[in-house]
Amino acid sequence: MRKYPKHKILSLSLSVLSVLILCAGMVYLQGCGKPRQEEEATEMEMPPAEEQPPATTPATPGESTGGGGTNGGGGTSGEGKGGESHYSFNPQSIGSSSGPGYPLVIQDVRWADQGDYYRVVFEIKKSDGTDTTYLPFSQTSGTSSSSRKIQFLIMGVGVNDPQFLNIGDQVSLGDPVVSSIKRVEGGGSLETSFVINLTTPRKHYLHYSTGPMRVILDIQKT
Repeated sequence: MRKYPKHKILSLSLSVLSVLILCAGMVYLQGCGKPRQEEEATEMEMPPAEEQPPATTPATPGESTGGGGTNGGGGTSGEGKGGESHYSFNPQSIGSSSGPGYPLVIQDVRWADQGDYYRVVFEIKKSDGTDTTYLPFSQTSGTSSSSRKIQFLIMGVGVNDPQFLNIGDQVSLGDPVVSSIKRVEGGGSLETSFVINLTTPRKHYLHYSTGPMRVILDIQKT
């Protein structure tokens, strides 16, 4: 067997060892580099977070409906037309009698058939024609299961509606249930009173709305 000098064997061993170290280093670098590349690709592909839209506040309607009047069964409240539980034969009242500190008038009285109820509206304004936020004391009376009329009064207001400027003025409505509205003399100088004449006894619901201020009387028809 041929023998090699020791220095050649040592040189060959070092060469082999260098090659092994170089190969191991390349494998290591390849193994470590791939996850980083994938991580960078993942970071680049992630879409930016979407911005949340700002919170919005629902628009407030120009007109809001107030609660109903108090009656023999306690206070009632609701929006829009009166529900079945709101209607009553009992007297009802809403508003304040303290006074707003300025003169008020009934600017307009109007009415309409709403299907299952009949609505009478008394629009309240300041005497100069501008809007008010004050709700004057308003009351119904004289109603019962046998009465064919509803007595209605508002405290501390005058009348600007040309249909009802004088005591005794009456307007026929031509409705099969609500026949007419008549202005009558009140019990005092501060009372403005009306009688709503019916063909048959009917329950009613007294409430109000704002924007502009309106006292509303709904008369049940069904």
